[in-house]
Amino acid sequence: MMTPKPAPPADDAPHLMVVDDPGVSRRHAEIHTGSGRVRVVDLRSTNGTFVDGERVASAELHDGSTITVGRSRLVFRLGQR
Repeated sequence: MMTPKPAPPADDAPHLMVVDDPGVSRRHAEIHTGSGRVRVVDLRSTNGTFVDGERVASAELHDGSTITVGRSRLVFRLGQR
C-alpha cells in the first residue's frame, strides 16, 4: 500500500512516497528529473531496485516503465501539466 506524504510548500522540493512493504528500505530509491529525462536511482538498498524486471543502480524511465521495490510494483506515467 502506498501512502503519499503531503507535498512540501515549494514545487521543486523533493516529494516523498511511503511504500508499506517490509522489502523496501527506509531510503530505497530516488527519482531525478532534468534535461527532459527522468531517472530512478537506487540508494544502495538491501533488496535492490528493478526497472522492467532488471536490477539497476540507475535507469532512465519512460512512460509505462515498471519500478519494482520489495514486492511492490509502481508504474511510471508521464502526465501533462
